[in-house]
This record gives sequence, structure tokens and C-alpha cells, in this order.
Amino acid sequence: MIYCLPIIAFFQLIQYLLFWHPHQNCLAPFLTLNICCFIISLGLFLGIFLGIFNQTLQYQFQEVQECSVIGKFSTYFQEYPKISSENYSILYIDFQMDGQKFLGYGCLSSKSTVTSQTIIQTHNPLAFLYYGEQQCYQGQCSLPYKFSQVKLPSWMCLPFDINQEDLAKTKNCYVHFFNSRIEKGQTKDQAYLNSKSRMNVRDLQQFALISFNKLNAPFSQYFTFLVFTFCPLISSLNVLFIGLSGCLEKYIRVIINKNQKYNTINQFNQIIEQRV
Repeated sequence: MIYCLPIIAFFQLIQYLLFWHPHQNCLAPFLTLNICCFIISLGLFLGIFLGIFNQTLQYQFQEVQECSVIGKFSTYFQEYPKISSENYSILYIDFQMDGQKFLGYGCLSSKSTVTSQTIIQTHNPLAFLYYGEQQCYQGQCSLPYKFSQVKLPSWMCLPFDINQEDLAKTKNCYVHFFNSRIEKGQTKDQAYLNSKSRMNVRDLQQFALISFNKLNAPFSQYFTFLVFTFCPLISSLNVLFIGLSGCLEKYIRVIINKNQKYNTINQFNQIIEQRV
């Protein structure tokens, strides 16, 4: 609200100067502006929230014990040749759950802490990249990703230059069973079973996703834009109140007119009775 209130106040000031200050009936253009603002800001807000924020917030991580890196497999992934590239490593991670060892999927990335400072915004940094998938921007498409079935988002990864001794240490971590679903005849979801069977995570689209830190999605690059769409959205809701007040006013007028007619008829009857 600290960010939102000044923007709402500025928006209201503009509306006051344009529509209320001239002391003339500007209701039609006022409603037109607010309806357009409501439609545009609602579309942008829902697009950002559902496409970015909600997509990431749905991941539920639980803390597990005795996590250790037992292997690493690296690649130099060129998103856009000569424009954007990334050093990326798959980490094979053992972790303890239900009294036995499971195999999970972690990652290292040279972009783990830099999500919005590349020369070109190649793709949504909160999204997963699947085998053979390309990302396009202004008519230019990246090379197909073919290193594994799924590439984890860069922000979920540890820094690529992290000390190898720190990786080998046993510690607690956080696990989420990615793309988990229970197949027919199974008691556990497929991601859980794949992890329990210690299948190669490079060949899977359902796996145990591992993070060594409580994940904090890089929302800062979208937060300002979200605020600037949310504030006009809230402010433009006065269109609804104007419409409701108009309907309420008509309803009240109908009641008043009925009461006036009823009172007039009563007065007329009283006058007749007095004369009689």
C-alpha cells in the first residue's frame, strides 16, 4: 500500500483536474476513460498474476534431511547465439525421506542471481524450459533446448561458481515433486516413484525438485509493473459504484413517485370526505 497510495492519489488528481474542476457535466468521458482503464488494467493484472506469480506460488516445498550432491553434469546453453547464454549444471542430489534415500534434481546457473539484466529478455525467468522448446522475442527465436527433458528456472539454482566443498556437505534441503500426479493403479504420484527408484533426472519430466534455500522468486522486476496495473484497476472500480448509485437513484425516485401519488390520492380522498 505504501507504493500504491501515491499512485492512486496522482490518478485521482488527474481525474479531478480533467472532469470535476471544470464545473461542467463530464460524466460521459469520465465513464469512458474509467471503463477503458478498467478493461486494460484488469487484463494486464490477470496476465501478470496468473502467468507469473500464481504459476510459481503453486510450488509447495517441504524440508527434508541429509541432502548431499553426488553428481554434476554441465552444459553451455546458448539461448540466443552471441546475445545471451548460460552456464547450467544438473545436480544429482541424495536426500532422506520415509526412511530411505531418494534421488533429486537441483541445478547451478551463471544467471541464478541475474534475472533481468541480460541484453535481451529471452524468456520468463520463472518458467521451466522443456526439451526441444524455443523462446521467441521480437521475431528472433532461441536455439532448441536439448540438454535434458526439463531445465529448471535460473532463479531456483545455486550460483555456478559455488565452492565444490560446500556442495558436497550434507545439509537439509527443500523438495517439491514436480509435475506430480498419481497414475492409475498407483498409491504414490509418479514423481515420488521416479525419485524413489533413483531414475536419471535428466531423462524425466516428473522428478523431485531440490533447493538448498527457501525459494524467493525474483518478483522485483514485475512488482512495479504489477503495482501500476493494480492501482488504476482499483481506482477505475468507481465506474461500478457510479452505475450502482445510478440504479439506486432510479429505484429511490420510483419509490418517491409512488409515495407522492399515494399521498396525493389520500389527500384527494380526504378532501372529498370533508365535503361530503
